[in-house]
Amino acid sequence: MTIHPIDDAGTSRDAPTRRERLEARRERDLVQLLETKDWLRGVHPVADFLDDAVRWTA
Repeated sequence: MTIHPIDDAGTSRDAPTRRERLEARRERDLVQLLETKDWLRGVHPVADFLDDAVRWTA
């Protein structure tokens, strides 16, 4: 069981927000898509940037 500190508003500061969880899921899905469909590389610059950034952090 993980206990997260609570801020003045009564919400956890360490727990990821819904937006953060959705962003991580989109990034993961995009990387998986580019791994399975190489022909999509070079179609959208932002997708290529994200794919390269994830590769460098692995």
